[in-house]
Amino acid sequence: FNSQALDLSKDISSTPLSGCRGPLPSVPNARVTEESVKEEYNEDDIVLFSCSLGFVPAGRISYLCKKNKWGVFRQGKCKPKPCELPDETANGHYSIHVGDDFVFGATIKYTCNDGYQMVSKTDIRTCMVAGWSNHLPICEVVTCVPEATDERVVVSGLPDDGVIQYGHELRFSCTNPAHQLKGNLQVVCATGGMWNSRFPTCEGKHFTLSTTIYTFRCYIGEKSSWVHFITKPNDFCGPPPHLINGDTTGHTRERYRNGQSVQYVCQQYYILDTPSAFKTCRDGIWIGPMTCLKPCTVDEQLMNTQNIEFKHPPDNENKLYATHGDHITFKCTDHRRLSPGSVHFRQRCLNGVMNLPHCQ
Repeated sequence: FNSQALDLSKDISSTPLSGCRGPLPSVPNARVTEESVKEEYNEDDIVLFSCSLGFVPAGRISYLCKKNKWGVFRQGKCKPKPCELPDETANGHYSIHVGDDFVFGATIKYTCNDGYQMVSKTDIRTCMVAGWSNHLPICEVVTCVPEATDERVVVSGLPDDGVIQYGHELRFSCTNPAHQLKGNLQVVCATGGMWNSRFPTCEGKHFTLSTTIYTFRCYIGEKSSWVHFITKPNDFCGPPPHLINGDTTGHTRERYRNGQSVQYVCQQYYILDTPSAFKTCRDGIWIGPMTCLKPCTVDEQLMNTQNIEFKHPPDNENKLYATHGDHITFKCTDHRRLSPGSVHFRQRCLNGVMNLPHCQ
């Protein structure tokens, strides 16, 4: 009897279970739909797949549980979502940097034509779910800035508008026939806004140098003496300094002549706190202090803690950005009253700080 029971148990344990166990099928760039997820899958159950973010279906994708195994029921696949044909930029062109086609994940790189330079902060655009990232890069004509010369050097060929473009040539001579030109007779505005050679100088018997004399008194022990230092002012500045919450307008260079200026602009909602939006190169130093004043942010959650609301609701009632100096008027909610000691309903934004009234 015991032998027969053992044989029966062996037959039952060897009978395959009806259903699919183990991991679900894996489909590239796709995932199982929520409605298809179950704890157990029985014979003839079907699982459906949807494409991942950035991919679109080419036919439906589903698998069928048959004889304890998953098999393809509908053979579809997920293809990268295409982007529209990228925009061309004036005086430049683009090429595919990553990928083989204009589809999700592909990256293109813009390059300016000869004689033009990139003025945008980035030259890369990527095909995203919503389309191409970043703004269309801009290429502007290369310009050069004349180097400093003294009164003994005559420069010919300067444009009437003062803008020296790529490929433009300047010629040089000396005012005094007794002087000799040292350097090239011509220089050309070349790639990157750089001259193809340094500006020449005129040398002769009479040589003058504009100098500044500084006098200091040095003390050595109990004795002192006057020491004279002769210095030449710096004619150039380096790149313009960074402005917190702001930036320069247009393309910047590595070197600026004495007296040249650059314009700054603040980020959205920030206010420039200065009578001028320009910094100027003076004796090798950028002058012109400026600050971007912060906006104030007032949102619904913050107002709920104070039991207040906007007296004049903006277009977006959930959040408001008030620039520096702006006024906002509030009122109490639900027939409440202004709390004793609270600030008034009308408040002003001061560099990111705004006091809110409180109602009880």
